[in-house]
Amino acid sequence: MTEKKVPEPVLSRVSLEFIALGIVLLFSVALTYAAFFDDASYLLPSFDNALLHSGRVRYVDGTGFWIPYELVFGGVTPSYHVPAYASLVSGLADLTGLNWLWAIRLFALLMAVLLPLGFYLLGKTLSNWQAGVSAAFLVLLSNGVMTWGTRPSAISLGVVLVVFLLYFLLQRMWAAVVLGAFVLGLTHPPSLLVFFGTSGLYWTLSILRRGVVFSRLADYFFELPLVGALVGFFTYLAWHVSLTGASCLAFQCLPQLGAREFGASVDLLAKAASLPYAMGYFGVLWIGFSRADADRKWLVVAWLLATLLLVKNDALGLGVFTERFVTFFEMALALSGGLLVGLLFEKVAD
Repeated sequence: MTEKKVPEPVLSRVSLEFIALGIVLLFSVALTYAAFFDDASYLLPSFDNALLHSGRVRYVDGTGFWIPYELVFGGVTPSYHVPAYASLVSGLADLTGLNWLWAIRLFALLMAVLLPLGFYLLGKTLSNWQAGVSAAFLVLLSNGVMTWGTRPSAISLGVVLVVFLLYFLLQRMWAAVVLGAFVLGLTHPPSLLVFFGTSGLYWTLSILRRGVVFSRLADYFFELPLVGALVGFFTYLAWHVSLTGASCLAFQCLPQLGAREFGASVDLLAKAASLPYAMGYFGVLWIGFSRADADRKWLVVAWLLATLLLVKNDALGLGVFTERFVTFFEMALALSGGLLVGLLFEKVAD
């Protein structure tokens, strides 16, 4: 008797995965292309400090040098801005032969592809491909991320590095974490603070979960999350001291801290009541109900806690850059929302 053949599905799981990812990436490119090419004509849609970063790109491209000072808050002060973004964009202009304005556009387009791609990789590693694709889509719907995190300035590179560094941490990719943390230290201090806080909390929670063994205290300091955090921090600190000397080790000479540049308090309850952020709040259910191991869950907990503390640093008496840290809090919510979708698929598969 001839055995009956079961017809193969027209679309395999892999096909569905990459079709879904392709749609998300095309959506991201369309958003960026409309902003930086169609609507902008020849002039860049630069506003706020994006103008400053564009000026730095132009200067580095024209002279090969970096200006370590800036005129801000009524005087000339050492700049807390660091040179990686302007140098990389200037290098892209030299490599491609493009005008510096078009190099900024091309770099923004590249970041627009890498940002959702990083969320896809991170979400898939934590849960499944449905979580990864969903997180990549949700981050493109986040107002704070699209307003602050994708503009033609150093933060666009900073947010991409943060996402990929968390992915590298999960994969235990030592060289990628160390190199990425070094570049982040010379890219965008607020992004570095997010990675430093997340990685440090992840390391601390991991030790507490395993139980502190005093005979192994020295070994704990060679674990990758702490190594990555410290590489980024000391890279920035070395740059900072090269400008200010040892007199400003507490960073009080930086204009944003010295002038007490306060940001508005963020209403977390209002954010919880709107999409897509509500999905991120409900996404914490993934921590309790997913089959993922504790190591992956603690990374998500660390990112949510670190960004929550930073976005509400006004409650700690700081109030610096609260609106900027919304970008990273929304990124954590986008990941959490994607993990919620992944959890639903996980339970259906069961």
